[in-house]
Amino acid sequence: MPELQPQASYRLLVWSDGAVRAIPLRGERWVIGRSLACDIVLRDAVVNRRRLMLERKGNDFAFQDLGSDNAPMLGGKATRKGKLAAGQTLTIGGTRLVIEPRTAPLAFRPSAATPTVIAREIADEDPAIPHGSAPTTTASRVLQRME
Repeated sequence: MPELQPQASYRLLVWSDGAVRAIPLRGERWVIGRSLACDIVLRDAVVNRRRLMLERKGNDFAFQDLGSDNAPMLGGKATRKGKLAAGQTLTIGGTRLVIEPRTAPLAFRPSAATPTVIAREIADEDPAIPHGSAPTTTASRVLQRME
């Protein structure tokens, strides 16, 4: 019996409106578009409600346009369907999509010699700057609070 290769873990990076979202890709098929009924919802007003089908077969990905007026752009060329390799950029409307392999998290090994910050929370407001004193920069205030 042939030994099966385990499926690698991937995520979809979605660049839109100056922000990036990382969406774990679980399963084998995703409908991408503006509709809330889609598996991956985009916040791009020029993208169709149901724009693209992304499908995974093993460690390979394929996409197919679902009938938009403008074909997705893969490597600068308009194409209605094709293979999407990890690291390639697929552009639909004003949104860029990139599949990225995920690596296993590193094991955490605390050390008594080096302090490790697990979490940090500021519960109080910034103190008011007394009138007549020189205002400090935001970076200086952050460094002072960390001490």
